[in-house]
Amino acid sequence: MKSIDLSHENSFIMQNPWLTGNRWLMPIIHEIKMVHCNLILRRNLEMTQDLLRSTVTRFLSVGFLNTVVGFTLIYGSKYFLEFGDVPANLLGYGVGILLSFTLNSTWTFSYQGPQLPALGRFLLAFAIAYTVNLLVVLACIQWAGINPYLAHAVGLIPYTTTFYLVSRLFVFPTATAPSVIVSEND
Repeated sequence: MKSIDLSHENSFIMQNPWLTGNRWLMPIIHEIKMVHCNLILRRNLEMTQDLLRSTVTRFLSVGFLNTVVGFTLIYGSKYFLEFGDVPANLLGYGVGILLSFTLNSTWTFSYQGPQLPALGRFLLAFAIAYTVNLLVVLACIQWAGINPYLAHAVGLIPYTTTFYLVSRLFVFPTATAPSVIVSEND
């Protein structure tokens, strides 16, 4: 999204002495400019909200698919290949992280930047989100006395929220944030 420069409207008004010299029209012109600016800001806000809704939905979809693939690999490798718990878990999470990175970088956030640094940031984002999850789960169990199975479910909320926000703002940053440039003459 390009920045919108409203300075051309000011130059049109300033070049017409009939408009600038008319004390009755100036408040009306100012009000029209303010309404125009508010419409642009509202449009940018709506576009940002649409982008946010679509990336959140895609992020959750990738997370669901990642969970299915990860658990399928963990349980499948334990049952069919007779892997121990640690190797099965490493396989499931390893493939899951790579799948999640690939889908989130290409589909969720349409990231066009260098992939290797983004992968490093993604792993850091995962570590941060996992730490938040673990702290919430342990707090629920030890301090709030919540059933451990329920505590793990509760921990998914801050994990997902943290992972999404860190991914959106740090791992896959976009240069397409909507903006409005308004002339200093307003």
